[in-house]
Amino acid sequence: MAQTSANAGMSAKDYAKQQLGNLDLSYLNNERNVANSVYNTAKSSLENNLNNLIEQINNNRADTRKNFNSGRATIAENAYNANRVNEADLASRGIGNSGLKGLGEVGNRMETGQQYSNLANKFYSTMTDLDTSEKQGRSQYDIDMQTAKNTLNSTLAGID
Repeated sequence: MAQTSANAGMSAKDYAKQQLGNLDLSYLNNERNVANSVYNTAKSSLENNLNNLIEQINNNRADTRKNFNSGRATIAENAYNANRVNEADLASRGIGNSGLKGLGEVGNRMETGQQYSNLANKFYSTMTDLDTSEKQGRSQYDIDMQTAKNTLNSTLAGID
């Protein structure tokens, strides 16, 4: 019993050395280094993939904003041209100041409003999809990082 209490303050490694003699355990350090290297490579790869995904999503957001502004300008220009064609058509028939002019303008405003609405719906839908893609990418990154950490810890525990 006295021998057990004397060994109580000793680490398992020290106790094993005492019982078996001095062992060369340097290969275990090599295995630990390999495990850490594998983990660091996986971590770097995951970080690069996430950064590339975020960069692509941000580029898509910028393109979506640009396309939205371009679409608004196109709709405004088409509405202006439609009003000019309507006025020219009515003026050529000599009825430029009739109720038909107002009716044509109302129809054109309704069509323009519908086009703006469709454009805005597409813009917001696309932006929501991009937000969802970013959240999913970050979530997958977190899961993959946890898996890599668990694998490293399991490997190191097996080596120890």
